[in-house]
Formats: sequence, structure tokens, C-alpha cells
Amino acid sequence: MKTMREELEVELNGVENQISEQVIKVKTTKFIYNFLFGLCIAAPILLLIVQLSVTRSSLIWQPSNPELWKSIKDSFSTVIGAFGILAAITGMYGFKFRARQLDLQQLRVSKQTILTRLQYYLSQQQFLLADRKENFMLLVEHNKRVREHIQEIHKAILEAHDNVDIYKAKLFIYWPTIYDLMFPSNSEKKVVNLSLIAEKPLWPQKVDELKRWARGLNEKIIKQRGVLEASNELLRGLGFNAVSTQSEELSDEEYLVGYIASFLVIPLLFQKLGLIPNST
Repeated sequence: MKTMREELEVELNGVENQISEQVIKVKTTKFIYNFLFGLCIAAPILLLIVQLSVTRSSLIWQPSNPELWKSIKDSFSTVIGAFGILAAITGMYGFKFRARQLDLQQLRVSKQTILTRLQYYLSQQQFLLADRKENFMLLVEHNKRVREHIQEIHKAILEAHDNVDIYKAKLFIYWPTIYDLMFPSNSEKKVVNLSLIAEKPLWPQKVDELKRWARGLNEKIIKQRGVLEASNELLRGLGFNAVSTQSEELSDEEYLVGYIASFLVIPLLFQKLGLIPNST
């Protein structure tokens, strides 16, 4: 599908081609008109000179004789007829020349209209580009502030526990997903929320599912890779990079305990961020 700019450029090229063709027609018509205009004057004069030279011996020059004046039309009918015919043809080409000039002017007006529309479209696109650039910079800055805010909250949650090392398992925040969960209305096109708290709770069902799953695990279930794969899928949806099911650390009981314990940090973090109610 063509963009508006492409459509206007195609339309402009079409008008420019029509103008080029019309200019040729105007020049041709003008040349013929000028030729006929000169011929309309020169031809009758030449015919008159020829007629006078041929019939001068029989001409009677008596300006005071009214009968001679009456016979001028009959005597010089060829000259007068030629002038009338050439004048009619010249007049016809004059109207044709004028009509083609008007057509050319209309095409040039159409070209100016298209150029105006194209210039307006380009200026509008430049404005939108500048707006998107400014909006993108605003989004990047807000993303940075949100990330720093989450890191502070995450650190505070970890430090609130006696055994911090257990909660420092390899479960990392995936920032783009967390940001999208907190601010679904923000995008590269438009940033509408610059808060550090989520717009509204979005995942109460999945968070409850995560809490029930984490509390009900035992050593036998922990060692089942199918359960880990299911947990990984759940974690990715909540914005966390999950552990690889092929990792050698899965055989490390301390690591697994930390891995599961870190799940319990997620609801606390989400409560602070406003993704789930504090009563959840």
C-alpha cells in the first residue's frame, strides 16, 4: 500500500508530464497563430500588389467618382475574400491558443496545490519524527528511573531477610517485560505515565498461582525437570529470566533452595511496585 507521500509524488509527476506536453502544445499553437497573423496581413497586401500590377492599365483613378467607390468591393473581391478567410482562421487559432494557455495555467495551479500538500505532509512528518524522538528519549529516561527504583526495592527486600544469600539465586529481572507490565499504556509513540508505581494490578491470578506453587514444593518435586520447565514459563510471563533446565547447578541442593526461595521475593516486589494489591 502506497503512503500519502508516494501518492502525492506520483500525482505530481503526472501533472508535471501534462505540463510538459501542454507547453509543447501552447508553443506550437502560438507559432501557428503568429504565422497566420502575419499571413493575414501580408497575403492580402501581396494579392493587392499583384492585382494592381496586372490590372493597372485598366484602372481608372477618379476619387471624386462615387460609382468607382461602389465598385471597389467587386474589383478587389479576391483580396477582401482572402483577408476574410485568413482572419477567420487566425481568430480560431487565437481562441485555441488562449484556451491552451488557460489549460496550462490550471495545470500549474494544480502543481502548486500538490506541492503545497506535499510540503505540508513533509512538515507534518518532520514534526511527528521530532515528537517521536522526544517521546523515545522520555521513554528511555523513564525506563532508567523505573529500573533504579526496582533495584532499590529489590535490594531492600533481600536485606530484610536474615539469610540474604539464599534469596540471591540466579533469578534475574527481565526489565522490558516488567516495564510493560507496569506501564502498558507507555510506548515509543507516546508516554502517558511517568509514575514509579504500576498503573494498576495486572497479574493477581498468576501471582497467586506462583505463591501456591512455591509453597507446595518438596524435595521430590524440585528435582523434576518438568516442574522447572513449567516454572520457567511462568517466570518469563512475570518478567524474570528463569534458570536453564540443562544447568549443572540443578543438582546443587543449596542452589535449588535459593531458586525456590527467590520466588517468594516476587510477590513482595510486585506489591511494592503496585502490580498486585498489598492484601494479596
